[in-house]
Amino acid sequence: MDGAPFVTRGVLAHRRRATDPQLEIQLFDRAVSCKNFDADYESRPGETLAIINLEWPKSKGDSVSFGAATLDDRLQFCRGREGSGRASCEPRAQKQGSLTVLDASPTSGALSLEVESPNGSLAGRLEFTLCPDAP
Repeated sequence: MDGAPFVTRGVLAHRRRATDPQLEIQLFDRAVSCKNFDADYESRPGETLAIINLEWPKSKGDSVSFGAATLDDRLQFCRGREGSGRASCEPRAQKQGSLTVLDASPTSGALSLEVESPNGSLAGRLEFTLCPDAP
């Protein structure tokens, strides 16, 4: 991402509110856990990360295309901002690629990503489990 290699070493997935139809899935180049959600969720200054917003649940075999025109399901490449614990995200490219749902349950999933944009690329399998007590 951003011209440098990125290996997903940690994933945090949660709903912002219990009734929210969307998940926020953050991909980090460092280990993170649901147990330390509050501390791990804060991005570090200069840290690169990817954020996927995805309506969930989906069904096995579903495909999602990412791009600037998609409002509900989206992927953004981001960088941690100095002193805020928040990330600043790049504008989405017109076409970014897609994901395919390999496995799905109400609280977990496995996705295949094939994303290519001027801001970064991601390819491979991603597994996630919702953090049960995340805010």
